[in-house]
Order: sequence, then C-alpha cells, then structure tokens
Amino acid sequence: MVSIVEELKGKLAELDARLEEIEAEALALESQKAAFVTVIKVFDPARHLRLLSRPRGRIDLHLVAV
Repeated sequence: MVSIVEELKGKLAELDARLEEIEAEALALESQKAAFVTVIKVFDPARHLRLLSRPRGRIDLHLVAV
C-alpha cells in the first residue's frame, strides 16, 4: 500500500513539473503572439486603407486603439 502511495506522489510531482513547463511555454507563446499582432498592425495594408478611407473630420477610435 505504501509503495502505491509513493508512486502516486511521484506521478503527481511529474505532473506538477510538466504543468510548470507548459505554463512557461504558454507565456513565451503569448509574448510571440503579441509581437505578431504588433507587426500586423504596422504592416497590414488593409488597415492603412481603412485609415485612408475614413471620413475626414472625425476620428474612428476603433481603428486607432490598441
């Protein structure tokens, strides 16, 4: 009975370690995603066309924000 509990504790420790690895990878991926979004915002020709085609005299906040 004790050996089974020890095995389960070992498996739990392995799962905890794996979850930490996954969380670290998720953070790195979120950072990469943010970088891609930033680059797309800068270089997306469709975004530039929308900005050029908006009526003069009013600011379209949804195009300016974020």
